Amino acid sequence: MSLLGPVLAIVGAGAAIKGAKLQAQAANAQAQANIQAAEYKRKLAARNTGIAGQQRQAAVEGARAAVADKRLENRRQMAEIRASFGANGVDVAGSPLDILEDSALTLETDALREQHKAQVAGYEGALRIMGLQDETSMATFEGINATTRAAAVSASGEQSVIAATAGAALNVVGAFKDAMPAPSED
Repeated sequence: MSLLGPVLAIVGAGAAIKGAKLQAQAANAQAQANIQAAEYKRKLAARNTGIAGQQRQAAVEGARAAVADKRLENRRQMAEIRASFGANGVDVAGSPLDILEDSALTLETDALREQHKAQVAGYEGALRIMGLQDETSMATFEGINATTRAAAVSASGEQSVIAATAGAALNVVGAFKDAMPAPSED
């Protein structure tokens, strides 16, 4: 009776089981790496959302300060115009009054432009924050999907090892059966 067939079947079975186990481990490691990458992306997007909020707030506050500065500058300019009229003995009625009103209107328009810039900066910041919040949500869903895939890969790997073990056992049994001498008919 030759034992070469059963020995080769056992070695092949061991290799199949080990290969299935390594494949399952590699797939599981890849799934875990995907989970970690998704979690990193989620944290990064959340951090960027916070930074964008701070930048938005700083832009809005800076623009408000610019409006306040512009209005202060406008008051100074109007005071200079009035002082100039008074120093020259011009009565502030009629045409000089119209000039003052036009000057005040022009200066206020400049202040309103600065205020509009502040509103635009706030709006742009809000849009950036919304985009970053979407990125955070997507990264969270990627993490959930990676976790689900990891569970599926792990279960698939376990099934592969079980299938390889069962196949190897059948091969060993078949090899031993083939190696056994046929019963004599005496």
